Parts: sequence; C-alpha cells; structure tokens
Amino acid sequence: MTTAILSFHHLGLLTGQPELARRRLRVLGYECGPTLYDPRQDVDLCMCRGPDGAPPIELVTPRESNAGLTRMLKRKDAYGYHVCLITPNLELGAKALAAQEQERITEMAPPKPAVLFDGARVAFFAVPGLGLVELLEQVPE
Repeated sequence: MTTAILSFHHLGLLTGQPELARRRLRVLGYECGPTLYDPRQDVDLCMCRGPDGAPPIELVTPRESNAGLTRMLKRKDAYGYHVCLITPNLELGAKALAAQEQERITEMAPPKPAVLFDGARVAFFAVPGLGLVELLEQVPE
C-alpha cells in the first residue's frame, strides 16, 4: 500500500553557488530549467533533468534573509539537502512515512503551495533514517 502513496520525485541540492552547480550538472548530461524565486520558502529553485535513469535534481539556493539555510551553507558550500516523494495526499503521505519506522517523524515546514510545482502543496519532514523528506502533493487528475 505504501508504494501507491509514495514514489520518488527528485533529490534536492542546497547550494550557495548555483551557477557552478549548473555547470557541473551539465557535464553529467543534465539540462537545467529556469530559476524561480519562491517567496514562501525564501529560496531560488531550479529543476535539472538528467539523462535516462538519472534522478532529477532540484537546486535550492537560499536568499540572505533565509537564516536557517544560509547558516548551513557557511559550513559547506553544497549539501545533498532532501529527497522528494510524490503523494496524492500530504496527510496520507506523512502517515505512510511514519508507518515505516517506530520513531515519530517531525514536520519541519507545514504544507504550502510551491512555485516550482505550479502551486502544488509541499511539506517537509525530518524522518529518522532518511533525513529531510519533502512531500509533493500531486492529486491525480
């Protein structure tokens, strides 16, 4: 049942050097789309699609006013930041994540519309054993 509720969508790369990240990804065969500002998350976002079989990578670049993420980048200039999973319903997706482990998951950012995904809702959770997980709600049409 869980596989029907959650499926892989992309990896998120937190970077303070988005142009360098784009160049490196191009060498690997990726094509990067336009950069969009998401005011609800206070980040610049860019989705990069790889060659067949390569996972999509989202470049996440915080604005200076995003203290939490800019603080992370002071230690290191790029991080494998999150894994994103698609779900038809955020609440059911969160329950499916929690059912995988005996430990509780922690909501890090409540649901909000995401500019990069045409207003589809996203939420972020700290999940033991996986780290930061973004759930992307894509309701079947």
